[in-house]
Amino acid sequence: MVVGVVAFFLLPDFPRSGKKTWLTEQEQRLAEWRISNSVNGELDETSSVRQGLIDTVTDVKVWALVCVQVCILSSQTWTYFFPSIVQTLGYGKIRSLLLTSPVYVFGFITSLGNSLIAQRTGLRAALIMWPLTLAIVGNCMVIGSHATAVRYTGMFVMCAGSFSAFNVLEAWVGSTIPRTRTKRAITYALVNMLGNLSNIYGAYFFPIRNAPQYVSGGITLSCFALGGVGFAAALGLYLRHLNKKTEKAENLDGIVRYKYLV
Repeated sequence: MVVGVVAFFLLPDFPRSGKKTWLTEQEQRLAEWRISNSVNGELDETSSVRQGLIDTVTDVKVWALVCVQVCILSSQTWTYFFPSIVQTLGYGKIRSLLLTSPVYVFGFITSLGNSLIAQRTGLRAALIMWPLTLAIVGNCMVIGSHATAVRYTGMFVMCAGSFSAFNVLEAWVGSTIPRTRTKRAITYALVNMLGNLSNIYGAYFFPIRNAPQYVSGGITLSCFALGGVGFAAALGLYLRHLNKKTEKAENLDGIVRYKYLV
């Protein structure tokens, strides 16, 4: 909460908004040019909240992003029970807590690497689909084996998969809904609000009676991950279709238009 309050005062505004005291005139023009250049010169204007809300809820791309986010965050709900899951390996409380740390560190590294690849290549759908597929493999290892080494390795795989897709999806929201500024803001709010509903129902995925394998929980998370793969693939194909239509229009009139990242 403290960081959120401080960030409210420290986060810079758009180059053409606010007091502009944080940029020189030359830096402001450069920032405006970079923002405009990323979308082929289209203006990033604001709209009324009412119009932005209407544009958001009537856009099928927004709801596809919501579905992907719901699946990603639902596939991460193992984190609420992770110490209990690790303890089923047969270790005491202290050692079980220590064993959770390397898993999260590995998840951070793979998530960072996946994000850097996305930034350099411009890929989005594929870099969401493969981590979620990896999460399915990890869940199957955890619930399908009684061997300590296999189950613990599966926890690394499960964490890497479910974590690595999240950052790419957040970036995909901005590139899929580039205009208007109001619509983009509402889309981010809607995607994250509905996605975080997993905090409520995810608390019921790992009842203690299902220990030590937690088969039902692993199957549920795998189903959400599989759903995320499907929704990401469908959205990627749809955006590719829109890009092809854009290319045809460009060939007709010679005007360069915005193309979605896929």
